Amino acid sequence: MNNSRPTWKNWLPVVLTAIVLCAAYSPLLSKFFRSLWNRSHYQHFPFVLGAFAWLLWQRTSQAVPSESPNKKLLGWLSGFLFAVAWAMLALAYYVHSPWLAAVSAVTLVAGFLVRSRRVRLIQNAWGIWLLLLLIVPLPTHPDQQLIAVLQLQSSRLSSTLLDWIGISHLMSGNVLRLAGKELFVDEACSGIVSLMSIVACAVIYSVWNNRSLIHMLFLTLAGIGWATLMNVTRICTIAYAFDRWGVDWTAGLPHELLGLAVFLLTFLALVSTDRLLLRCISPIAAPYHELHGTIPKYGRLLIAGWDATLRRFSPRLVEASRAAESQVDYVRLFAENMRLAMLGAVPLVAFAMLGGIQMVYGDWLFDLEKTQAAVGDNAKVLENAATIDAELLPKQCATFNRVSFTLKERESDNVFGKYSQTYEYQDFDKDTMLVSCDYPFSGGWHELAICYQGIGWEQTDRQIVDAPGADENETWGFVEISFTGREGAHAHLVYCQFDEHGQAVAPPTSSFTDYIFQRLLRPSGSVQGKQFFQVQVWTTGAGEVSEEKQEKARELLLDTRERFRRFITQGSASSQLD
Repeated sequence: MNNSRPTWKNWLPVVLTAIVLCAAYSPLLSKFFRSLWNRSHYQHFPFVLGAFAWLLWQRTSQAVPSESPNKKLLGWLSGFLFAVAWAMLALAYYVHSPWLAAVSAVTLVAGFLVRSRRVRLIQNAWGIWLLLLLIVPLPTHPDQQLIAVLQLQSSRLSSTLLDWIGISHLMSGNVLRLAGKELFVDEACSGIVSLMSIVACAVIYSVWNNRSLIHMLFLTLAGIGWATLMNVTRICTIAYAFDRWGVDWTAGLPHELLGLAVFLLTFLALVSTDRLLLRCISPIAAPYHELHGTIPKYGRLLIAGWDATLRRFSPRLVEASRAAESQVDYVRLFAENMRLAMLGAVPLVAFAMLGGIQMVYGDWLFDLEKTQAAVGDNAKVLENAATIDAELLPKQCATFNRVSFTLKERESDNVFGKYSQTYEYQDFDKDTMLVSCDYPFSGGWHELAICYQGIGWEQTDRQIVDAPGADENETWGFVEISFTGREGAHAHLVYCQFDEHGQAVAPPTSSFTDYIFQRLLRPSGSVQGKQFFQVQVWTTGAGEVSEEKQEKARELLLDTRERFRRFITQGSASSQLD
């Protein structure tokens, strides 16, 4: 191997590529990571990035010269991945999507790993790359739906255990009611013992130990189960401490210490499960032959298939002797890997210029005046919203009369919003509808259905209804959902959202293709730093909610949402509708 001192010719492509990539990706990725930090179940992402960087550096130092016979094919594949990455980055700028920029960056890393395979064999490189997928949320938010389902299961298991140990309580969905205390299970399950953090630990531990893909999948599933059981332990511990000793462990230092203790127990359970899986998910033929001197008489085809599957999905391990003899010249290695990317100098420079323009003239770093103005606007609309009183909505809407008004304040990270102004309306038949304005939310659309599922309601139907807005050319869609509850109860929900500028927020569809086309046809600005307000009309009944009542709920929503929007954004009683 050539151990000569690196020259400027080796350094130049490395430095130029690093500068261009930083300039191209920094504006959108900075917004992506700030948005990710605002989602509590993804706040483990710095740990994942650190594990990725450390494992890649460690495995690169142990890499050996590649002996792949398909170097030309690898070159074409890496070029294809680079082209896809640049195309996605261009699309990310067009639709202003930090999420799509993150997907582009992950694809770009894949291209570099494929390119490096022509030069060096990095042990379990794709397992390391897989870590990056842990910090990219899927569209249409299936992670939130899974978390809601597991929280509901934790609630049910916790209720059973609390009954067994003799603690009087009432569990309604994810709401735990004790004598003198009401606890939402999401509060008891918050912190570092979140589902996504445990899944991240399982994947990182598997990659660190070079486990097979099948082993990793089983360990991840076990991690989901352990996270659920440990959160049951956490909920019951909080309830027991409050019921027996009158101490509140739902916040503050006791809550954090309890979370840390449960996290350590969960990690130990993961390690124990990993050792068990090593015995259960391992080749059969070779150990059997070593122990008995022959191969099994029965099930040879099954054993051969099992062993072949394990070999197929196990990472390629570098021989220790070859790795010890190999010395890595990092500058030369990175230069060789990045030269192909430099062939696309035109798109690279174009993206760098776009990023530089946005950094200087956009809202990322230097436009402090615009950032301060946005902060001032947020404070103003929140101040306006705080002054909402009973007289904002009329005493009569359609055939309904207002009978009460309540203001509720919660914790800042509550899933229903920190503030809610709720109006109760009744008609002549004593049918009740609750009109509520809930705020503030961040990060874009807030899926209210998950909140109601968390308190025990089961969704039976969901549809998006396009309705006219305040202007002739404006369409302001809202979501309409039907629910069923315990003992034959039914409910009907209609709701919509707008931002601090009064702009309508389009509800997302459950279809991935519809979601993509919606973003392409309706590119929107970044949601970073914006405040969102939600208006809902909630109707319940002992039987099914009739079509007539549903139509009244829609009329009530269309009437009241415009009153809320004008008052919050303009802050004057004269801005209300007549």
